[in-house]
This record gives sequence, structure tokens and C-alpha cells, in this order.
Amino acid sequence: MDIKKSLTALNTELKRRGRSYELYCCGGAALQLLGVTTRETGDVDLIVESMDHDLNEAKIRVAQRLRINEDWLNNKVNPIAARLPPDWKENCTEVFSDSHLVLFALSRQDLISSKLHAAVDRHAQDYDDLILLAPTLAELKIAEEYTLRQNRGSETYSVFVKGLLDLLKKDLGTRNE
Repeated sequence: MDIKKSLTALNTELKRRGRSYELYCCGGAALQLLGVTTRETGDVDLIVESMDHDLNEAKIRVAQRLRINEDWLNNKVNPIAARLPPDWKENCTEVFSDSHLVLFALSRQDLISSKLHAAVDRHAQDYDDLILLAPTLAELKIAEEYTLRQNRGSETYSVFVKGLLDLLKKDLGTRNE
């Protein structure tokens, strides 16, 4: 999926409907729009509680026109909003702007923190994304604190977080503190 082409088509559809949106994203699309990776992604993960009727209809129309998955724009990751710092929106970076659509990506630190948390659960792409982000030791410390706060009662969670951080630091060529 060509993210910029899809977002431009979405802007056109929103303009046709007379609607404007400021949206926030994370995940692979955010990394691609920030220039961190060229890895293809099949969707844009929005941090929004719900998508209203006009936005939902516009994204479906774009999907049909571009022959992409109708779920190319989704809010499946919205629970992340409750875990982010209270001022997370203020720290976001604009990654796409047109007449009726502005898209922001999570800040670098919030991306690192959310990717570390996801990597504890899923590893794979999230770990690779962390390598591409090349976080500093200071950024990893903040991400570690964020990730440890996500523990939902597992006695071994901190062990997994520490193990992943040790591996990440080794792969990044940084020394443990």
C-alpha cells in the first residue's frame, strides 16, 4: 500500500464531503512517514476512540478506488492512548498535511516506548523497528519504565522486559548501564 497516495485520496474524499480531520497514528505507517523505514505496511493505525460515519465511509471509498484492504485505516491500537503520557498529542510530529487532512505521528520517545512494549509481546517486526529507531540509552530507560507499567500482574514480566532490553542493547552495540 502506498501510504501517501492513500492519504491523498482520503483528503480528496474528505474535501468532497466537506469534512476536515486532524488524526494521530503510530506503528509501521508512522515509521514510514517519518522516514525511519521503507518497510511496507498494509494499514495506518490511528489513535482515535472511534471513526465517525464520514471518516469511515471515506476510507472505504478510498479502499475501493485504490483496491486496498477496507481496513487500511483503523483504530485497532486505540487502547494505546490510555497508556501514553497525558501530553502525548503535544509531542507528536506532523507527517502528512493537505487541505482536509493532517496526520501526526507519535513522538520518537512514544514510538520507542510503544514499540518496546509491543516487542515484549510480539518481538518480530516491533524488535526490528526498534533497531531501526536506534534508541539511546536514555530513551531505552524511559521506554523500560513505560513498558514495566504495562504489566498486568505477571510475576515474570520484568524478566522478559530486561531480557529484551539486554538483547536490544547488544544488537545496537550499546553497553548496559
